[in-house]
Amino acid sequence: MKHEKSFCIIKRMTQQNSTRPLNVVLIDSNNEVLEFNTREEAENWAKILTQNSDSGWEYIVKEI
Repeated sequence: MKHEKSFCIIKRMTQQNSTRPLNVVLIDSNNEVLEFNTREEAENWAKILTQNSDSGWEYIVKEI
């Protein structure tokens, strides 16, 4: 049985009083990890989220 790859988006936040980032996995409306079938789709969403972040957070893609 071949395992299909899937991808998630991580919100990387750095607090002003810390040098270590806090990584938060995005979830869907069912409180489950928001998964994408292709890296391209996940990267497109991560790019949109990063560009629209008014707090300067970075969104990165991870394979799961």
